[in-house]
Amino acid sequence: APEGGTLPTGVSANTRYYVVSATTDTFQLSATLGGAAITLTTDGEFSAYKVTPKTVNNGDGFKFNAGNLTFKFN
Repeated sequence: APEGGTLPTGVSANTRYYVVSATTDTFQLSATLGGAAITLTTDGEFSAYKVTPKTVNNGDGFKFNAGNLTFKFN
């Protein structure tokens, strides 16, 4: 379960989702970028995080807190 919460039926922990149909107070989730909204069939309570890609160029310097760094190689 996500950090002490419960997920609504229709989504899974440790899975990337994309925000669609965002307004000032609401948004929906999609499994794909620009895709259809996922139907959530139960309520849940959990934490969500915004993930912003960062391109690291040769010579760039940066810091991360321990445990917060994931490498993805294409």
